[in-house]
Amino acid sequence: MRVIFSRADLVYMWLGPSSDDVDRVMDFISRVGPRAFASGVLDSKLHGRPGQEVHDYIKTRPPSNEVDTNDDTAGSELARFYFDLLHERGLYAAPQGGLLTGIVDLLQRDYWHRIWIIQEVALAKDAVVMCGDRSVSLDMFDATFTAVWACKTSGIFNLHPEYHGYGARLLSNMYGTSKPLITRSLRRRRDQIRLADILVELSAAPKRPFYTASDPRDIVFGLLGVIDDRGKLGLRADYSMALVEVFSVLTRALIREGNESSRRFDLDLCVPRREKADNLPTWVSDWRVVGKYGIRSFPINHYHAFDATVGIPPPLLATNNVDCINFAVLRRPGCRVDVIKEVMPPPKRVQYDEWQRSQIADANGWLSAVFNFAGLGPETSPGEDYVWRTIMCHKLRKYGQITVATSEDIAWLIRRIMRRERVDISTLTEDQVEFIRRGLYDLSRAQPKLQTLRDQLAYVVHEWPEYLGAMNRDRTLFKTMKGMFGLGHVAIRAGDVVTLLWGVRSPIILRPRECVGFELVGDAYVDGIMHGEFLDTKPTEREFDIY
Repeated sequence: MRVIFSRADLVYMWLGPSSDDVDRVMDFISRVGPRAFASGVLDSKLHGRPGQEVHDYIKTRPPSNEVDTNDDTAGSELARFYFDLLHERGLYAAPQGGLLTGIVDLLQRDYWHRIWIIQEVALAKDAVVMCGDRSVSLDMFDATFTAVWACKTSGIFNLHPEYHGYGARLLSNMYGTSKPLITRSLRRRRDQIRLADILVELSAAPKRPFYTASDPRDIVFGLLGVIDDRGKLGLRADYSMALVEVFSVLTRALIREGNESSRRFDLDLCVPRREKADNLPTWVSDWRVVGKYGIRSFPINHYHAFDATVGIPPPLLATNNVDCINFAVLRRPGCRVDVIKEVMPPPKRVQYDEWQRSQIADANGWLSAVFNFAGLGPETSPGEDYVWRTIMCHKLRKYGQITVATSEDIAWLIRRIMRRERVDISTLTEDQVEFIRRGLYDLSRAQPKLQTLRDQLAYVVHEWPEYLGAMNRDRTLFKTMKGMFGLGHVAIRAGDVVTLLWGVRSPIILRPRECVGFELVGDAYVDGIMHGEFLDTKPTEREFDIY
């Protein structure tokens, strides 16, 4: 298949029958696409982003409703193209139907998530997208939507109030997560195409799967013709292998090469399953579910802020399971930290449809439960900071970057925000003001209408429980025998063991099996050991067999 599609002069991509709204989209691409492509939207140096020159041009030039459309502000053709794209009225909210409806329809077609399509689109020298009786070049299609989503996700629509309704009904990740087009883009830039870049997906699915396969083994086999790390991963197409073996070999291969992959994969990305589908080992991801929804719980180390095993390299895992008699067993060296003594009942969560991530039902009630579980008294003090560090863990930012430590001024402010205590804004330091504006999110982008510090603080106080509850979805707090405080998956229970596994940057919770070995119960945040502190105790190394 690789040879056929890479040698074809032209590949036709049939998306199915059309509609009036989709016809509008195809006509829009025919009109806008050539200019988008000629302007350099797909330039490999830009990686699909507008760039600072475009940002500055749009910020400098007033919107079209304030100045003659023949304004002669100096700018490149690319900048002028993006400016004009921001003034396409069809890309703004409409009561029903229209261009936005057609775009959503077109990009949610089954075509885009079929696993075998990925190599067809990626390898084609030239391709035509066909829908109904209309057709457009794939390059024009790609340039058009790359530009549309660049306007939506790069923040340039926030540069003037006129642009705030831009792409209102378009999910931010609907286009940027299209696996066929991502893979084609990597190939166009002559970047390495790694299996993890296609299969590992942390964002929420845009109301359609990221990838699917009629035979789930093709999630692996259908990509071998397009990835560059096939040999390194030791993968091959063998339909005599059962699903459990294919997924086990795949997960082991990704773990083994995770340090070199642009999307690092290890046990902290393996989410505990409520049911053991097809007898998959607990350490093996169900790639059917990942393909449909993405990895549904954010890993503790999502922002790469921690390394609990710093300085200890990951073990060498054999390619063909020669280190294990049973392919379904993963052996990892590490150390035992402690045993879980008590687990906080997880909060009730709601999910509005199968594609959306669950939300906490009562954020303020959850925060009150945290107070009670931690046993906090009525008076605030620095001694309670471990609680806020735990529920915030990787979510603390400073000036747009992750900060692993915080000043007493910021800690003081966090305590009062969490406890809903009054804050006198006239006494705040510059760092405290900056933290309010950019601590968890950049309010200049997230809420540009909030101009005064008082309004910004009120927004943060009101929104933090909801935000932290959402980021901690499917997680709950626990205490250990030695008095450690942590956050793990809702699957944890008393008696589970907190471990450090060499090469995994977050603690891993394991559950002893009745006979021998352990089951994986997911990653965790444990306050006081997230930066290698536990290694200073010179723990005894041991091997854990995970089933």
